[in-house]
Amino acid sequence: MIFYLTLAVIFICLILEALYSGGEVALFSSDINKIKYYAGRGSSGAKQAVKLKETPEWFISTALIGTNLAIIIASTLATGILIQSFGAERGEQIAFAIMLPVLFVIIIIRSIFQHYAEFMAIRVAHFIRVSSIVFYPLAYLIAAISRQTVSISRDQSAKPVSYITKEGLKYILDEKTRGSDIQTTEREMISRV
Repeated sequence: MIFYLTLAVIFICLILEALYSGGEVALFSSDINKIKYYAGRGSSGAKQAVKLKETPEWFISTALIGTNLAIIIASTLATGILIQSFGAERGEQIAFAIMLPVLFVIIIIRSIFQHYAEFMAIRVAHFIRVSSIVFYPLAYLIAAISRQTVSISRDQSAKPVSYITKEGLKYILDEKTRGSDIQTTEREMISRV
């Protein structure tokens, strides 16, 4: 019974690790303008994703805490089971042989989250937000340290840089300017940027 419970905890930890690390990648890779568009259409996940993207140190600290906890718990439990079953030396070797492919699977999952960044960011935003409440004291401390470190290293006289990708500009023009007075020639000029 304990054996199966331990396997279930390991499996849950691997899923959590995929959600935390994938969510971090999705939130970083997603286009804020696309997410704001969905938020404007009433998506609560998109609204949460916008809030998270506006305070990146908060979701990064939460994702890192969750990822590290999940990895440590899963690998410790898996190694413990394998050492108990196969002995110390052989158990550690088998644990390494099992966890290495699992890490490659996590890399593939992160790639999927990056490829479908906006979709996945909207889906995982509530999970990251709830996790930040659960990890509040530690996440707050890490976010505060991160904010202070960035403010020390940032040039205070420099204006914040506005950033938009070519794809984001095209998206904004397609969605926001339907029926507006932007002419076809102007659209073509912008599309060549």
